[in-house]
Amino acid sequence: MPQTLKKREQQVLFELLKDGRMPDKHIAQKIKTTQPTVTRIRQKLERTGYIKSYSCITDFKKVGISMLVVTMFKWADYSIEKEQDEAKKHIMHMPELLSLSRGEGMRGKTNIIISAHKNFKAYEDFVRTLRKKWGNYVKDIESFISSSDGITKVFDPSECIIDILSKDD
Repeated sequence: MPQTLKKREQQVLFELLKDGRMPDKHIAQKIKTTQPTVTRIRQKLERTGYIKSYSCITDFKKVGISMLVVTMFKWADYSIEKEQDEAKKHIMHMPELLSLSRGEGMRGKTNIIISAHKNFKAYEDFVRTLRKKWGNYVKDIESFISSSDGITKVFDPSECIIDILSKDD
C-alpha cells in the first residue's frame, strides 16, 4: 500500500473497492471506527484523487453491446506534441472508449485502445474516424475483436487492486 495512506485510510479504501455503494455507517462497523471518521476519510480519498469515481458494472450483452475490441496502433511521431495532445483529447471523447494507454508493444505499437461497440458497423465507423482524423499520425492499426458472448470475466480492477495492495504490507 502506498506510504501516504494511513491504516484507517487503507481500510476505508479497501471496503470501497469491494463495494462502492456501501454506506459509511457499515464501513465504520466493519473496521471498528465511527461513521464521521469514515465520511471524513472517504471525502479525503475523493479530494486527493485516490477515488476518481464510483461506477456500476453492467452486462454488455444485456445493454446491447455485442463486441469488445482491443485496438493497437503506432503513433508516427512523438515530437509533434500538439497533434498528439489533440488526438488524445479526441479519442478520450469517443463514447465507445473504455481505455486508452500509451506504452510499447507488439511490432512497435505504442498505444492501445479498448472499446465497446453495438455491432461490427459501429466498430468500422470507430476505426474509420481514427484513420480519417488522425491518419497522418496513427499507423499500423491492428485489432483483436471479441463478441460479448466470449467474455469470461468483465474488466473490474477492484479485486486486482486489493490483491496487489494487500501484498505491499
